[in-house]
Amino acid sequence: MRAEQFWQLWQGFSDSPFVGHGFGATVAQVRDPLRPWAYELSYMDLLFTTGIVGGALYLFALSAPAAKLVSATRRAPWLAPYATPVLAGWVAFLVANATNPYLDKFDSLWVVFLPAALLNVMAGSRDTDPSQGASEYRSFAR
Repeated sequence: MRAEQFWQLWQGFSDSPFVGHGFGATVAQVRDPLRPWAYELSYMDLLFTTGIVGGALYLFALSAPAAKLVSATRRAPWLAPYATPVLAGWVAFLVANATNPYLDKFDSLWVVFLPAALLNVMAGSRDTDPSQGASEYRSFAR
């Protein structure tokens, strides 16, 4: 069923690849007549509805906090025990979202913002390296 859904969404995407068809658009054959906009293949649905332009904007919005977290960890290696599990869980969640629409549910959106939350905690932290005992303010979110 998902393979059929993939090809239907791909055909719809190829009809309007740059800007997509808009949210709420459906393909010819739907799985659930009560919710014709609901698809299991989240990223194909994103391409179908928003196109390449919208997909690129979503990709940037998702990856920017994670990239900043990696950059902050490189500047302060003692943060790695905190950042590594957050990033690993974040990536695993986004991989699982490819075939299961976790991000379509409101209660699962907190995972997307977890790297940004850790960045905010790190930016507000007054401790640099706890093993050194230093106490100075350093913004890691820049």
